[in-house]
Amino acid sequence: MSVCEANMVRRKRQLQNNVEEHGEDWEESVSSNSKHGKVTSSLANTEDDERNSTPCSYLPKGGQQYEVGAMAESVANKNLAIFILSNNIAFDIVEAPFFGDFVRGVAECGIRYKLPSSMTLQRKAFPEVEMEVEKYVEKVRQSWIKIGCTIMLGMRKNFISIIAYSAEGAEFLKLQKIPKCQKSSFDVKDIVSSTIEDIGEDNVVQVITNNDTIYNSIENMSLNKYSQIFKTRCVAHEIHSLLKAIGNEVGWIQETIDNASLIVKCMDEDVNILSKVKYPCKFKFASNYQMLQSILSNKNELQQLVSFGKGNLPEDNKRTAKITNIIKSGNFWSQVPEVLNALEPLIDVLRLVEDDRPTIGYLYEAMEKAKETLERQCSNDSTKYEKILALFQEWRSNKIIHPIHAAAAF
Repeated sequence: MSVCEANMVRRKRQLQNNVEEHGEDWEESVSSNSKHGKVTSSLANTEDDERNSTPCSYLPKGGQQYEVGAMAESVANKNLAIFILSNNIAFDIVEAPFFGDFVRGVAECGIRYKLPSSMTLQRKAFPEVEMEVEKYVEKVRQSWIKIGCTIMLGMRKNFISIIAYSAEGAEFLKLQKIPKCQKSSFDVKDIVSSTIEDIGEDNVVQVITNNDTIYNSIENMSLNKYSQIFKTRCVAHEIHSLLKAIGNEVGWIQETIDNASLIVKCMDEDVNILSKVKYPCKFKFASNYQMLQSILSNKNELQQLVSFGKGNLPEDNKRTAKITNIIKSGNFWSQVPEVLNALEPLIDVLRLVEDDRPTIGYLYEAMEKAKETLERQCSNDSTKYEKILALFQEWRSNKIIHPIHAAAAF
């Protein structure tokens, strides 16, 4: 095994360990730390190398697209992997939007594009980006005066993030560390008050948070001083919370999801069908909806696996028998679409509020439509849907719908 391959193996194991340890935090993080070590580039600089190299795909200014050679694509991917490993960069850097912009920009320049020197970056490119950022921030802050803004508070582990959002965009304001010894008793009122004062209380429409502790702390904060500022909960967070409550408290839904999870988790990775099945994320219950969709769409393949003995099921006979019985069970396959139908009204609301565009004016109507659908389902089968409707009404009244949502709808 070469040094490079050994590094790749170590990085893969490190990634797996970090995912298990940090969970959702790791999924959403994009590390760009570098060791600043010298890296030997494999880019060709001579005319001979340019003539003899395999042509890569690019989009010239004329708009014509050239086909990528398989060998050239493989070499490019390998060079990217070496760059990531040698600079200790997270693998998911390739999913960062600005990285994609850079790659597309290189493709548009064509094969004669040459990377800028570090001096060019420092003296020209970085200052240009800095000027664009300053213009963006100024534009966003001017919008606060005209139409107001929303302060968004999020808590993750020992940090509180504060972002100001308006129709012109978002600006990250600060990241406040909370000492571990004060986490349970930490009061965010001072942080919120200072942020409001910095922005201007007349320029703040509402304060939103995805954390119950923060919400309880600011709900009645300085009612006389900030009476015109609304304090609301993050709707997306509360929809996820409602879905989780339904999954935990409605027996037939919990049973169906548990059985589906068992199918996904207990089959060996070499079973081809699993490449088509989505794994649930333990941090977001809504991912179970996608898992059920993918299992239902691959129903025939799963049934063939157990009918004809294809694939390698777990060696544990009890678990093997249980998985086989689940896949052969007509009751399971009838309940999967029923669970999807039961959760679909809430998933539709979740899709709406997780959109990057402002949705406050549409939430009230979306929740009304979800309520009507659930009431219809409950009238058809109260035994199954009564608990779901009760949980929905509880979350809708106490955690999701705020007077500001009703006002924005009319």
